[in-house]
Amino acid sequence: EAKAQAEAVSRKASNEAAIARERKKARKAQQEAEKAAKLRAAEDAAKRQAAVEAAEAAAATRKQAAEDAARAKAAAEAKAAAEAKAAAEAKAAAEAEADVLEEVYALPPQYYVALYDYDPYEVSPNDDLDDELVLTEGCVIKIFGECDADGFFDGEHAQGPHAGKRGVVPSNYVEQMAEADVAAFLASHGGAGATGAVPDSSGAPAGGEGTAAGDGTAPAGGKGTAAGDGTATTTAAVDAGVAPDVAAMLDLHGVRGVPPAPYMVMYDYNPETDSPNDAPEEELRLTEGQLIYIISELGEDEFFLARNQDGEVGMVPSNFVEPAGGENGEAGTGESVGDDGGDDDVADVDVPVFAVGTHVCGLYSYQPEDLSPNDEHDEELSFEEGDRMVILEDMDEDCFYMAEHVRTGKRGLVPGNYIELFDGGAHGLDTDAGQYTSLHRKLGA
Repeated sequence: EAKAQAEAVSRKASNEAAIARERKKARKAQQEAEKAAKLRAAEDAAKRQAAVEAAEAAAATRKQAAEDAARAKAAAEAKAAAEAKAAAEAKAAAEAEADVLEEVYALPPQYYVALYDYDPYEVSPNDDLDDELVLTEGCVIKIFGECDADGFFDGEHAQGPHAGKRGVVPSNYVEQMAEADVAAFLASHGGAGATGAVPDSSGAPAGGEGTAAGDGTAPAGGKGTAAGDGTATTTAAVDAGVAPDVAAMLDLHGVRGVPPAPYMVMYDYNPETDSPNDAPEEELRLTEGQLIYIISELGEDEFFLARNQDGEVGMVPSNFVEPAGGENGEAGTGESVGDDGGDDDVADVDVPVFAVGTHVCGLYSYQPEDLSPNDEHDEELSFEEGDRMVILEDMDEDCFYMAEHVRTGKRGLVPGNYIELFDGGAHGLDTDAGQYTSLHRKLGA
């Protein structure tokens, strides 16, 4: 019994211990479950908070972007409005200035003469250099109105290749002409409305029809028309540098003028019998071996505009002519009149003769690398139409002069048929007599 009781007590104690362990285990499992639940709850809360913060950040970004866009739009509109206002004000100012200038240029002109050379691109104190005129010593300028606060006049070239060009002129570079000198100038330039003779650049250098300044000397091989003969010159012709009859032909046939180029006629051509066109009277009659000068681009009808040795202008078929070759076929190197050494197929050419010290100006623009007939042209001088030069040596056997460019001081050879007497300069000045001081001398060279 005692043993049985002891076993019973032992079983009871064992059962109670087992129950206690199960309870403890259950409490531990419950605690861990509660801990895990709390952890999940914390994580869920953190996720919800992050989502809220992300949404708030996105909203803030969108708001900032909208504000930035609104500010940018407002700034752009303000800028556009300011630019439009400035443009309108500038236009109004320009129109007002143009009206004022028109009123100024409507005033009776006063005649002034340039005391010195003036190149605004080298010595001007102003920013708007294109508004100023380039002056050469001795050139005549029409002055309109009074001198402005900066010491500049409103002026216009009254002679030479730039006649009619307007711009401002520094008052300390010009001097008013005496009444007698003005009367003499107007009388020699065709009256009060004259703007001066201009070169006919449609004529051929070395063979075309040119316009000389003051002495009737023509470019080589052509006919000369002296300045001051009273021949009317239109503003369009002055601006374009092309004779009105040639300009009309160029417009009629829709081609662009080019510097004259010598061509040789390969076959006889009679427009009345050979022409495929409806207006043969607009074409030149050609004779095999004849030298002519092409003065336009090739047209769509395969015809050039050309000028013959008699000064006649007309269309010629391109397949009847070819570029003139050889020494005497190149522009600017023809033999002078009376020289028996030329090719019989090439007409004699006449180059004007200038004395040493003579002031001349460019009858046409001349770039040796493009126009020189010589293989070596490093010693030649480039110049633009109207540029002023002084003859330093007599003409050589190739009809070139050694000259000095008045504005740049550069020296070099220039073709005699590309220059004419400068009508504002002194003919036959002696360079050793103190009447002309070259830039080289001024610099001690």
